[in-house]
Amino acid sequence: GAHTLSVFEKDEYGLYTKRVYTWSTAIGKTGSLTPVGTFAVGAKEEWHVWPARTVSPYATKFYEKENRYGGLFIHGPIYGYRTFGSLFEKTAKQIGTNCSSGCLRTETEAAYFVYELCPEGTLVKIVEGSPLGFTPDRKVYLYNQKRMPSLDKFLFRTKQIEKIEFAEESHTMELGEQYVP
Repeated sequence: GAHTLSVFEKDEYGLYTKRVYTWSTAIGKTGSLTPVGTFAVGAKEEWHVWPARTVSPYATKFYEKENRYGGLFIHGPIYGYRTFGSLFEKTAKQIGTNCSSGCLRTETEAAYFVYELCPEGTLVKIVEGSPLGFTPDRKVYLYNQKRMPSLDKFLFRTKQIEKIEFAEESHTMELGEQYVP
């Protein structure tokens, strides 16, 4: 209902409450087309071909155990060809509205994030309203949809390790034992 796709990481209690990033997304033309519930990331396609012979980049299928909804994807806007320069601008401008056939049509960067960084089995929760009370005021910029996305800004969390020291030279463990050096 908030027309957003948010990525969360675990907090200090092991719960997914720390919002990492949020993008705008489109949902089904009617509320019933995009199902509410818990799903999992499934098969991925770099460019998904639609029945009208148009394509969308970074299509990640999401499904539930019973797979009642079939071919629903998290995907980027619609393009005429497998190039970012062939964007159908109307489909990008519709992100943030009810316009899809049930899929989550999102910004190219968001689709790329899910495609690259969310392995098969990753939980997808589709909820009514805003996740954890957050509603973005984000404009979808067409020039961002017309170029290859990058994940560079998400790599800031990786720190370069300069030195590792241990209090003891060696430690013997039994199978199944855990040890924190």
